[in-house]
Amino acid sequence: MQPDPPDSVLDAVHRLKDQIRERGRLLSAKTGELVAAREYLRRVFAALTDAVLVFDARGKVEFANQSALELLGTSAEALLGLPGAELWVDPEEAAAFREPRYAELLTRGHWQRSECVLRAPGGARVPVQWSASVLELAGRPVGLVGVARDGREARGRQEAKVRAIQELAASVAHEIRNPLGAIQNSLALLGSAALEGEDKTLLEIARGETRRIGQIVDTFMTFARPALPQLAPVALGELAEEVTTLARQDPRARAGRAVVCVVDAALPPARCDPDQIKQVLWNLLINALDAARSRVAVRVRSDGERLSVRIADDGAGIPPSTLARVFDPFHTTKPTGTGLGLPIARRIVEAHGGALRLESVVGAGVVATVTLPRSMEELAPPASEEAR
Repeated sequence: MQPDPPDSVLDAVHRLKDQIRERGRLLSAKTGELVAAREYLRRVFAALTDAVLVFDARGKVEFANQSALELLGTSAEALLGLPGAELWVDPEEAAAFREPRYAELLTRGHWQRSECVLRAPGGARVPVQWSASVLELAGRPVGLVGVARDGREARGRQEAKVRAIQELAASVAHEIRNPLGAIQNSLALLGSAALEGEDKTLLEIARGETRRIGQIVDTFMTFARPALPQLAPVALGELAEEVTTLARQDPRARAGRAVVCVVDAALPPARCDPDQIKQVLWNLLINALDAARSRVAVRVRSDGERLSVRIADDGAGIPPSTLARVFDPFHTTKPTGTGLGLPIARRIVEAHGGALRLESVVGAGVVATVTLPRSMEELAPPASEEAR
Protein backbone atom coordinates (compact mmCIF):
# COMPACT_ATOMS: atom_id res chain seq x y z
CA MET A 1 0.00 0.00 0.00
CA GLN A 2 1.37 3.37 -1.06
CA PRO A 3 1.63 6.03 1.63
CA ASP A 4 -0.67 9.05 1.34
CA PRO A 5 0.96 12.05 -0.37
CA PRO A 6 1.99 14.89 1.89
CA ASP A 7 -0.55 17.64 2.54
CA SER A 8 1.63 20.12 0.62
CA VAL A 9 1.34 18.05 -2.56
CA LEU A 10 -2.44 17.72 -2.17
CA ASP A 11 -2.74 21.44 -1.64
CA ALA A 12 -0.70 22.10 -4.79
CA VAL A 13 -2.91 19.73 -6.80
CA HIS A 14 -6.08 21.43 -5.51
CA ARG A 15 -4.68 24.85 -6.33
CA LEU A 16 -3.76 23.66 -9.83
CA LYS A 17 -7.30 22.29 -10.31
CA ASP A 18 -8.74 25.62 -9.19
CA GLN A 19 -6.47 27.52 -11.57
CA ILE A 20 -7.40 25.24 -14.46
CA ARG A 21 -11.10 25.60 -13.61
CA GLU A 22 -10.78 29.42 -13.42
CA ARG A 23 -8.85 29.63 -16.66
CA GLY A 24 -11.43 27.39 -18.30
CA ARG A 25 -14.17 29.72 -17.08
CA LEU A 26 -12.28 32.78 -18.40
CA LEU A 27 -11.60 31.02 -21.71
CA SER A 28 -15.26 30.11 -22.01
CA ALA A 29 -16.23 33.72 -21.29
CA LYS A 30 -13.72 35.04 -23.85
CA THR A 31 -14.91 32.50 -26.41
CA GLY A 32 -18.47 33.65 -25.80
CA GLU A 33 -17.38 37.25 -26.24
CA LEU A 34 -15.58 36.39 -29.49
CA VAL A 35 -18.62 34.52 -30.79
CA ALA A 36 -20.84 37.46 -29.86
CA ALA A 37 -18.43 39.93 -31.49
CA ARG A 38 -18.25 37.78 -34.61
CA GLU A 39 -22.05 37.59 -34.78
CA TYR A 40 -22.26 41.34 -34.26
CA LEU A 41 -19.81 41.98 -37.11
CA ARG A 42 -21.69 39.50 -39.31
CA ARG A 43 -24.91 41.41 -38.72
CA VAL A 44 -23.19 44.74 -39.39
CA PHE A 45 -21.79 43.51 -42.71
CA ALA A 46 -25.13 41.92 -43.59
CA ALA A 47 -26.92 45.22 -42.94
CA LEU A 48 -24.58 47.21 -45.19
CA THR A 49 -26.08 48.08 -48.57
CA ASP A 50 -22.59 48.48 -50.04
CA ALA A 51 -20.69 45.39 -51.12
CA VAL A 52 -17.71 44.51 -48.92
CA LEU A 53 -14.93 42.26 -50.25
CA VAL A 54 -11.91 41.21 -48.19
CA PHE A 55 -8.80 39.93 -50.00
CA ASP A 56 -6.05 38.01 -48.23
CA ALA A 57 -2.29 38.58 -48.48
CA ARG A 58 -2.20 36.63 -51.77
CA GLY A 59 -4.98 38.67 -53.36
CA LYS A 60 -7.70 36.01 -53.07
CA VAL A 61 -11.25 36.70 -51.87
CA GLU A 62 -11.41 35.82 -48.18
CA PHE A 63 -14.80 37.32 -47.24
CA ALA A 64 -17.83 38.77 -49.01
CA ASN A 65 -20.94 40.17 -47.38
CA GLN A 66 -24.46 39.48 -48.63
CA SER A 67 -24.57 42.72 -50.62
CA ALA A 68 -21.42 41.66 -52.48
CA LEU A 69 -22.97 38.29 -53.35
CA GLU A 70 -26.14 40.00 -54.58
CA LEU A 71 -24.21 42.63 -56.55
CA LEU A 72 -22.18 39.98 -58.37
CA GLY A 73 -25.09 37.55 -58.63
CA THR A 74 -23.13 34.67 -57.15
CA SER A 75 -22.74 32.45 -54.10
CA ALA A 76 -20.14 32.44 -51.34
CA GLU A 77 -18.94 29.04 -52.56
CA ALA A 78 -18.20 30.44 -56.04
CA LEU A 79 -16.62 33.66 -54.79
CA LEU A 80 -14.49 32.72 -51.78
CA GLY A 81 -10.95 31.77 -52.75
CA LEU A 82 -11.26 33.36 -56.19
CA PRO A 83 -8.13 35.29 -57.28
CA GLY A 84 -8.91 39.00 -57.10
CA ALA A 85 -7.51 39.56 -60.60
CA GLU A 86 -10.43 37.58 -62.04
CA LEU A 87 -12.94 40.12 -60.70
CA TRP A 88 -11.69 43.01 -62.83
CA VAL A 89 -12.57 43.73 -66.46
CA ASP A 90 -9.85 46.32 -66.98
CA PRO A 91 -6.43 44.66 -67.46
CA GLU A 92 -4.64 47.40 -65.50
CA GLU A 93 -6.92 46.88 -62.51
CA ALA A 94 -6.62 43.09 -62.78
CA ALA A 95 -2.83 43.41 -62.88
CA ALA A 96 -2.94 45.24 -59.54
CA PHE A 97 -4.02 41.95 -57.92
CA ARG A 98 -1.08 40.00 -59.33
CA GLU A 99 2.47 39.97 -57.98
CA PRO A 100 4.57 42.03 -57.78
CA ARG A 101 2.00 44.82 -58.02
CA TYR A 102 -0.27 43.42 -55.30
CA ALA A 103 2.57 43.60 -52.78
CA GLU A 104 3.08 47.23 -53.83
CA LEU A 105 -0.66 47.85 -53.46
CA LEU A 106 -0.58 46.59 -49.86
CA THR A 107 2.08 49.17 -49.01
CA ARG A 108 0.07 52.04 -50.50
CA GLY A 109 -2.57 52.18 -47.75
CA HIS A 110 -5.49 53.21 -49.95
CA TRP A 111 -6.73 52.44 -53.45
CA GLN A 112 -9.63 54.28 -55.05
CA ARG A 113 -11.36 54.26 -58.41
CA SER A 114 -14.23 56.67 -58.98
CA GLU A 115 -15.70 54.19 -61.46
CA CYS A 116 -14.71 50.73 -62.64
CA VAL A 117 -16.27 47.48 -63.84
CA LEU A 118 -16.25 44.19 -61.94
CA ARG A 119 -16.61 40.82 -63.64
CA ALA A 120 -18.90 38.44 -61.76
CA PRO A 121 -17.92 34.74 -61.60
CA GLY A 122 -20.75 34.07 -64.06
CA GLY A 123 -19.29 36.55 -66.56
CA ALA A 124 -21.67 39.51 -66.05
CA ARG A 125 -20.12 42.98 -65.99
CA VAL A 126 -21.10 45.26 -63.12
CA PRO A 127 -20.16 48.98 -63.06
CA VAL A 128 -19.29 50.10 -59.52
CA GLN A 129 -17.79 52.92 -57.52
CA TRP A 130 -14.83 51.39 -55.69
CA SER A 131 -12.51 52.19 -52.83
CA ALA A 132 -10.24 49.98 -50.75
CA SER A 133 -7.96 50.19 -47.73
CA VAL A 134 -5.14 47.95 -46.57
CA LEU A 135 -5.95 45.62 -43.68
CA GLU A 136 -3.16 45.55 -41.07
CA LEU A 137 -2.44 43.24 -38.17
CA ALA A 138 0.25 44.20 -35.65
CA GLY A 139 1.41 46.90 -38.05
CA ARG A 140 1.86 44.43 -40.92
CA PRO A 141 -0.33 44.45 -44.07
CA VAL A 142 -2.29 41.20 -44.30
CA GLY A 143 -4.87 41.98 -46.96
CA LEU A 144 -7.21 44.48 -48.53
CA VAL A 145 -10.76 45.56 -47.65
CA GLY A 146 -12.74 46.86 -50.62
CA VAL A 147 -16.12 48.58 -50.74
CA ALA A 148 -18.10 48.60 -53.99
CA ARG A 149 -21.25 50.61 -54.62
CA ASP A 150 -23.53 49.62 -57.48
CA GLY A 151 -22.91 52.14 -60.27
CA ARG A 152 -25.69 51.01 -62.62
CA GLU A 153 -28.27 53.46 -61.30
CA ALA A 154 -25.77 56.34 -61.34
CA ARG A 155 -24.67 55.35 -64.85
CA GLY A 156 -28.31 55.29 -65.97
CA ARG A 157 -28.83 58.82 -64.63
CA GLN A 158 -25.61 59.96 -66.30
CA GLU A 159 -26.63 58.44 -69.63
CA ALA A 160 -30.03 60.15 -69.44
CA LYS A 161 -28.29 63.44 -68.67
CA VAL A 162 -25.92 62.97 -71.62
CA ARG A 163 -28.82 62.19 -73.97
CA ALA A 164 -30.58 65.40 -72.91
CA ILE A 165 -27.39 67.41 -73.44
CA GLN A 166 -26.88 65.77 -76.82
CA GLU A 167 -30.33 66.87 -77.95
CA LEU A 168 -29.61 70.38 -76.71
CA ALA A 169 -26.23 70.43 -78.47
CA ALA A 170 -27.80 69.24 -81.73
CA SER A 171 -30.51 71.90 -81.49
CA VAL A 172 -28.03 74.69 -80.73
CA ALA A 173 -25.71 73.55 -83.52
CA HIS A 174 -28.60 73.52 -86.00
CA GLU A 175 -29.77 76.99 -84.96
CA ILE A 176 -26.24 78.40 -85.28
CA ARG A 177 -25.28 76.62 -88.50
CA ASN A 178 -27.96 78.21 -90.70
CA PRO A 179 -27.24 81.90 -89.90
CA LEU A 180 -23.51 81.10 -89.79
CA GLY A 181 -23.70 79.88 -93.38
CA ALA A 182 -25.34 83.14 -94.42
CA ILE A 183 -22.65 85.17 -92.63
CA GLN A 184 -19.86 83.16 -94.29
CA ASN A 185 -21.43 83.67 -97.73
CA SER A 186 -21.71 87.40 -97.09
CA LEU A 187 -18.07 87.58 -96.01
CA ALA A 188 -17.06 85.70 -99.15
CA LEU A 189 -18.87 88.31 -101.27
CA LEU A 190 -17.17 91.10 -99.35
CA GLY A 191 -13.85 89.38 -99.93
CA SER A 192 -14.31 89.69 -103.66
CA ALA A 193 -14.43 93.48 -103.30
CA ALA A 194 -11.27 95.57 -103.39
CA LEU A 195 -10.93 96.22 -99.67
CA GLU A 196 -7.85 97.86 -98.24
CA GLY A 197 -6.31 98.83 -94.93
CA GLU A 198 -8.42 98.40 -91.81
CA ASP A 199 -11.46 97.13 -93.74
CA LYS A 200 -9.42 94.23 -95.13
CA THR A 201 -8.00 93.45 -91.67
CA LEU A 202 -11.46 93.44 -90.11
CA LEU A 203 -12.74 91.15 -92.86
CA GLU A 204 -9.94 88.63 -92.19
CA ILE A 205 -10.70 88.74 -88.46
CA ALA A 206 -14.40 88.11 -89.18
CA ARG A 207 -13.53 85.19 -91.45
CA GLY A 208 -11.26 83.66 -88.81
CA GLU A 209 -13.90 83.98 -86.10
CA THR A 210 -16.62 82.43 -88.27
CA ARG A 211 -14.28 79.51 -88.98
CA ARG A 212 -13.77 79.10 -85.24
CA ILE A 213 -17.53 79.16 -84.64
CA GLY A 214 -17.89 76.57 -87.39
CA GLN A 215 -15.37 74.32 -85.63
CA ILE A 216 -17.29 74.65 -82.37
CA VAL A 217 -20.53 73.76 -84.16
CA ASP A 218 -18.82 70.71 -85.68
CA THR A 219 -17.68 69.68 -82.19
CA PHE A 220 -21.26 70.03 -80.93
CA MET A 221 -22.50 67.82 -83.77
CA THR A 222 -19.79 65.21 -83.14
CA PHE A 223 -20.93 65.02 -79.53
CA ALA A 224 -24.64 64.99 -80.41
CA ARG A 225 -24.47 62.57 -83.35
CA PRO A 226 -21.29 60.47 -83.05
CA ALA A 227 -20.32 58.43 -86.09
CA LEU A 228 -20.30 54.64 -85.77
CA PRO A 229 -16.75 53.25 -85.69
CA GLN A 230 -15.53 51.36 -88.76
CA LEU A 231 -13.79 48.53 -86.97
CA ALA A 232 -10.74 46.81 -88.44
CA PRO A 233 -7.47 45.23 -87.23
CA VAL A 234 -5.10 48.13 -86.47
CA ALA A 235 -1.46 48.26 -85.37
CA LEU A 236 -2.10 50.33 -82.25
CA GLY A 237 1.59 50.87 -81.55
CA GLU A 238 2.18 52.38 -84.99
CA LEU A 239 -0.91 54.55 -84.58
CA ALA A 240 0.34 55.85 -81.21
CA GLU A 241 3.81 56.53 -82.65
CA GLU A 242 2.25 58.47 -85.54
CA VAL A 243 0.21 60.66 -83.19
CA THR A 244 3.25 61.12 -80.93
CA THR A 245 5.33 62.28 -83.91
CA LEU A 246 2.66 64.85 -84.76
CA ALA A 247 2.52 66.00 -81.13
CA ARG A 248 6.28 66.63 -81.15
CA GLN A 249 5.67 69.34 -83.77
CA ASP A 250 3.24 71.15 -81.47
CA PRO A 251 4.57 74.49 -80.12
CA ARG A 252 4.19 73.20 -76.56
CA ALA A 253 6.51 70.28 -77.32
CA ARG A 254 8.96 72.55 -79.11
CA ALA A 255 9.00 74.79 -76.03
CA GLY A 256 10.97 72.13 -74.15
CA ARG A 257 8.46 69.44 -73.20
CA ALA A 258 9.72 66.00 -74.20
CA VAL A 259 7.28 63.51 -75.73
CA VAL A 260 8.41 59.87 -75.60
CA CYS A 261 6.63 56.75 -76.85
CA VAL A 262 7.40 53.16 -75.84
CA VAL A 263 5.65 50.28 -77.61
CA ASP A 264 5.89 46.69 -76.39
CA ALA A 265 7.26 44.21 -78.91
CA ALA A 266 5.05 41.78 -80.86
CA LEU A 267 1.75 43.46 -80.00
CA PRO A 268 -1.39 41.87 -81.45
CA PRO A 269 -3.60 44.22 -83.51
CA ALA A 270 -6.38 46.20 -81.85
CA ARG A 271 -9.95 46.13 -83.14
CA CYS A 272 -10.75 49.78 -83.74
CA ASP A 273 -11.46 52.63 -86.13
CA PRO A 274 -7.99 54.16 -86.70
CA ASP A 275 -9.29 57.66 -87.47
CA GLN A 276 -11.46 57.82 -84.36
CA ILE A 277 -8.78 56.42 -82.05
CA LYS A 278 -6.24 58.79 -83.56
CA GLN A 279 -8.62 61.64 -82.63
CA VAL A 280 -8.84 60.31 -79.06
CA LEU A 281 -5.06 59.95 -78.65
CA TRP A 282 -4.45 63.41 -80.13
CA ASN A 283 -6.91 64.97 -77.69
CA LEU A 284 -5.29 63.22 -74.71
CA LEU A 285 -1.76 64.09 -75.86
CA ILE A 286 -2.58 67.77 -76.29
CA ASN A 287 -4.19 67.81 -72.83
CA ALA A 288 -1.02 66.20 -71.44
CA LEU A 289 1.21 68.74 -73.20
CA ASP A 290 -0.92 71.57 -71.79
CA ALA A 291 -0.42 70.22 -68.28
CA ALA A 292 3.15 68.87 -68.41
CA ARG A 293 6.10 70.61 -66.82
CA SER A 294 8.76 68.85 -68.86
CA ARG A 295 7.68 65.43 -70.10
CA VAL A 296 4.85 63.35 -71.55
CA ALA A 297 5.29 59.57 -71.71
CA VAL A 298 3.22 57.27 -73.94
CA ARG A 299 3.24 53.50 -73.37
CA VAL A 300 1.46 50.91 -75.52
CA ARG A 301 1.16 47.38 -74.14
CA SER A 302 -0.92 44.21 -74.28
CA ASP A 303 -2.58 42.31 -71.45
CA GLY A 304 -4.32 39.21 -72.75
CA GLU A 305 -7.44 40.10 -74.69
CA ARG A 306 -6.98 43.86 -74.48
CA LEU A 307 -4.44 46.51 -75.41
CA SER A 308 -3.83 49.78 -73.62
CA VAL A 309 -2.33 53.17 -74.39
CA ARG A 310 -1.14 55.01 -71.28
CA ILE A 311 -0.41 58.75 -71.54
CA ALA A 312 1.24 60.28 -68.45
CA ASP A 313 2.33 63.86 -67.81
CA ASP A 314 4.41 65.33 -64.99
CA GLY A 315 2.16 68.32 -64.38
CA ALA A 316 0.43 69.60 -61.26
CA GLY A 317 -2.31 66.96 -61.35
CA ILE A 318 -6.07 67.35 -60.92
CA PRO A 319 -7.82 67.80 -57.55
CA PRO A 320 -10.32 65.01 -56.70
CA SER A 321 -13.32 67.36 -56.93
CA THR A 322 -12.36 68.33 -60.48
CA LEU A 323 -11.33 64.80 -61.49
CA ALA A 324 -14.84 63.59 -60.66
CA ARG A 325 -16.26 65.94 -63.32
CA VAL A 326 -13.76 65.70 -66.17
CA PHE A 327 -16.14 63.63 -68.30
CA ASP A 328 -19.15 65.91 -67.71
CA PRO A 329 -20.17 67.62 -70.98
CA PHE A 330 -19.21 71.32 -71.13
CA HIS A 331 -17.11 71.12 -67.96
CA THR A 332 -13.72 72.69 -68.68
CA THR A 333 -10.88 74.37 -66.81
CA LYS A 334 -9.47 75.93 -69.99
CA PRO A 335 -10.38 79.50 -70.96
CA THR A 336 -10.94 78.54 -74.61
CA GLY A 337 -12.19 74.95 -74.28
CA THR A 338 -15.69 73.69 -75.11
CA GLY A 339 -15.63 71.01 -72.40
CA LEU A 340 -16.52 68.33 -74.97
CA GLY A 341 -13.10 66.86 -75.79
CA LEU A 342 -13.00 64.26 -73.01
CA PRO A 343 -16.71 63.34 -73.17
CA ILE A 344 -16.37 62.76 -76.92
CA ALA A 345 -13.17 60.76 -76.41
CA ARG A 346 -14.82 58.56 -73.80
CA ARG A 347 -17.87 57.93 -75.99
CA ILE A 348 -15.65 56.96 -78.91
CA VAL A 349 -13.65 54.51 -76.81
CA GLU A 350 -16.75 52.97 -75.22
CA ALA A 351 -18.31 52.55 -78.69
CA HIS A 352 -15.29 50.34 -79.42
CA GLY A 353 -16.02 48.18 -76.36
CA GLY A 354 -13.11 49.81 -74.53
CA ALA A 355 -12.62 52.16 -71.61
CA LEU A 356 -11.03 55.55 -70.97
CA ARG A 357 -9.83 56.27 -67.44
CA LEU A 358 -8.10 59.28 -65.88
CA GLU A 359 -6.12 59.01 -62.65
CA SER A 360 -4.29 61.77 -60.85
CA VAL A 361 -2.31 62.57 -57.75
CA VAL A 362 -2.07 66.29 -57.03
CA GLY A 363 1.51 67.36 -57.62
CA ALA A 364 2.40 64.20 -59.58
CA GLY A 365 0.54 64.63 -62.86
CA VAL A 366 -2.25 62.80 -64.68
CA VAL A 367 -2.38 59.36 -66.29
CA ALA A 368 -4.92 58.74 -69.06
CA THR A 369 -5.41 55.11 -70.05
CA VAL A 370 -7.25 53.97 -73.18
CA THR A 371 -8.10 50.26 -73.20
CA LEU A 372 -9.26 48.56 -76.41
CA PRO A 373 -10.13 44.97 -77.35
CA ARG A 374 -7.62 43.07 -79.41
CA SER A 375 -8.59 41.90 -82.89
CA MET A 376 -9.03 38.23 -83.62
CA GLU A 377 -8.10 38.98 -87.23
CA GLU A 378 -4.59 39.55 -88.48
CA LEU A 379 -3.43 42.83 -89.98
CA ALA A 380 -3.89 43.19 -93.73
CA PRO A 381 -0.55 42.92 -95.57
CA PRO A 382 0.90 46.16 -96.97
CA ALA A 383 -0.22 47.09 -100.48
CA SER A 384 3.30 46.40 -101.81
CA GLU A 385 3.08 42.79 -100.62
CA GLU A 386 -0.42 42.28 -102.06
CA ALA A 387 0.86 43.35 -105.47
CA ARG A 388 3.51 40.64 -105.57
